Amino acid sequence: MKIKILIDDKHEPDEVTLVTSKMTEEIKQLVKDFNSKTLLASDRGNEFPLNLDDVLFFDTGDAVVYAHLVHASYPTKYRLYELETLLPSNFIRVSKSTIVNVKKIKSIQRGISSIREIEFHNSQKSVYVSRKYYPLFRDKMEERSI
Repeated sequence: MKIKILIDDKHEPDEVTLVTSKMTEEIKQLVKDFNSKTLLASDRGNEFPLNLDDVLFFDTGDAVVYAHLVHASYPTKYRLYELETLLPSNFIRVSKSTIVNVKKIKSIQRGISSIREIEFHNSQKSVYVSRKYYPLFRDKMEERSI
């Protein structure tokens, strides 16, 4: 894929144009990543936009999906399967109840019976990668490191 940036100080507002011979998964993901920067969360009945760059992971608890940040957790109105389609590619499902932001991963520790524990930068929070989801998680992590 080739990227071309044209700077024209007379052109307002900013505009992004994609020219392609056909719609591919890569282009769909690019558009999704470009459009997905915030997500609605709630706190004591008030809804507010949550910056996805601040989210460590999403998980379910008491039939509610929570967005976990370094020092707080906020309920969202989404289900995990909905988040999988809405979130940019740096979010990966690691278990039946958890989606992680790979940009925030500090380390992955191997535990008993092949379960991996993910630790996050600047946080005491951690989550586990289930054996079922580990092969997909490993493949996506390898894709990102290339």
